[in-house]
Amino acid sequence: SNAAAARWYRDVIVSSVLATGSSGFMLDFGEAMPLTALHADADSDADSEHDSYPARWQAVANAAFAASGNDGELFY
Repeated sequence: SNAAAARWYRDVIVSSVLATGSSGFMLDFGEAMPLTALHADADSDADSEHDSYPARWQAVANAAFAASGNDGELFY
């Protein structure tokens, strides 16, 4: 729920995984939001974020693929 954190993680995927010549990676645990996670929106909790967390997780991966310049050639 923190846009700056999402951009940071996108950049980590690009620089640490995709820039190494990898054509993909395992994108596990997007469904496993920790129950004790702190959210940028102080009014949110694990129950209210349960369904949107996997979508945000996937959006970060898709943004990383697009930023890598290999969008459409990668798998996960």
